[in-house]
Amino acid sequence: MQLQCKLILAHLNIWQHDSLPAKLQWLKLPSERLLEIHISDNDGRQDIHSRITPHTWWVSQITQFSPGVPIVLESRLNRLPVSVVRQEYIHVQRLVANIGLLP
Repeated sequence: MQLQCKLILAHLNIWQHDSLPAKLQWLKLPSERLLEIHISDNDGRQDIHSRITPHTWWVSQITQFSPGVPIVLESRLNRLPVSVVRQEYIHVQRLVANIGLLP
């Protein structure tokens, strides 16, 4: 029996902040090894669940995500106006849909 794990991309940014190749290795895990992929951003020092921007380290690598693995948005949006939260969800949905992870 293989162990399954959650791939938490913000944690990779902290643990492997100086090594893009080390981060990218984790993106190559086969889908049967992944329970879910957690997406957010941070400053490389703390897991602050920042909003996802075009500068978020994994955005350019999103095509390497395993299809069929649930994606969990972990960004802290609770202090933002509802209209901004809606826009954030639309942004993330488009990002994920553009790579074929959503119908």
